[in-house]
Amino acid sequence: MFSGQLSLCSPLNKRTDDEKESFLCNFRQSSFGGVFIALSCKGVCALLLGQNETILQQDFMRRFPHAVIEKSIELHYRNLDSLFTQIETYKYYSKEIPLDLRGSEFQHNVWRALQEIPYGKTASYSEIAKKIGAPNSARAVAGACRANPIALLVPCHRVLAKDKTLSGYRWGVSLKRLLLENEGSG
Repeated sequence: MFSGQLSLCSPLNKRTDDEKESFLCNFRQSSFGGVFIALSCKGVCALLLGQNETILQQDFMRRFPHAVIEKSIELHYRNLDSLFTQIETYKYYSKEIPLDLRGSEFQHNVWRALQEIPYGKTASYSEIAKKIGAPNSARAVAGACRANPIALLVPCHRVLAKDKTLSGYRWGVSLKRLLLENEGSG
């Protein structure tokens, strides 16, 4: 199990909006492709999918422009190794992994609702909109899914169009299909 707090947390890591913040980052291959993961002192703040580590790191830096990236030094390797193992089997561990979600209040509401979709189940954008008390905001829900920085653990891949067909996925519809098929809901 992920042991939680990292030594990245220190009084020096408390920052204002224009100060640097340290993140522990790593890229590895998984059964569903490349995974770039970034940890703040609070937990996973980015889990990006794709085959090109450089592109994923650039995406992370756009999201966190004041980031100082620490490579997986020996002290943290066991935490990261355990975390990657849990990501491979996210069905069993997703609720145990600490997250550091950063976004608007609306995005947080959507992301919490996504985390409540059980493994192997799906929901529509309009169902999520109703669940968060904003029944006319299905398009905004789709936007929050697109902005989700933590793939798999905040399972935006489980959201379908109203007619239950596959719709867009930030990391590609073919990966969305594969994830849903692996979960038995494809």
